[in-house]
Amino acid sequence: MRGDVPVPRDIPSKGPCYGTDKQDCRIEEYYWRPRITGPKHSILVIRCATHKKTFTIYPAGFGPYQRLPMANTAYATSHLENNQGEHPREAFQDTQFQAAVDASEGEAWPREWRDGPRKWWETQRRRIAKMLVLLGLDPEMEETKRIQVTQLLNVEHMLVLEKKRAIEGKPGYRCRGHGVASMLKALMKSGNPVERLLLAGHQVGLWGMPLWWDADWGIIRKIPFRLARQENPV
Repeated sequence: MRGDVPVPRDIPSKGPCYGTDKQDCRIEEYYWRPRITGPKHSILVIRCATHKKTFTIYPAGFGPYQRLPMANTAYATSHLENNQGEHPREAFQDTQFQAAVDASEGEAWPREWRDGPRKWWETQRRRIAKMLVLLGLDPEMEETKRIQVTQLLNVEHMLVLEKKRAIEGKPGYRCRGHGVASMLKALMKSGNPVERLLLAGHQVGLWGMPLWWDADWGIIRKIPFRLARQENPV
């Protein structure tokens, strides 16, 4: 920690600029940038002195420009993987998914200001709609795109179709939230849920391509796992 700011565990020794020429990267801590978009705290900017390039290091669980993490930062990815039956409430509290998890339990955010956390109905509605796109549950999504998301998330395509059809038949906020919560439970049984969610978000155009530093191989990866193959449904 740096005050209240989580410090990234691994600082890359190479940047995205590596490989553009025959020179090695020389990475150094550049400065802590006050938030403009993204997390509600300063984020680390590092600099390649060789190529005169700077890039941002986001804390674990965050993707490019996201104000909230994909999963509770108190839960490491391995913790999520090893607690396959755990309820999404604990793992996704104070994340982009909280609006949908609340909705799945019939908890509608206030339509007017009240004392306490600043949660608004319109914010909840927008975040649920965004998570439907992220998880391939949006009824308006092209099927080709839905299949791509399903593969990235490593969940059964028939499960996605089942939840999508349920939302089509009863498109209220609670049903939509239940669809998202059901998908989260399935995701918690698969490996690397946070990384898969970040890649799926890029696939559907919600944010840019996230990159991961692989300290074992000394490279930056676009995909930190092997993609699963699934047959297209008939």
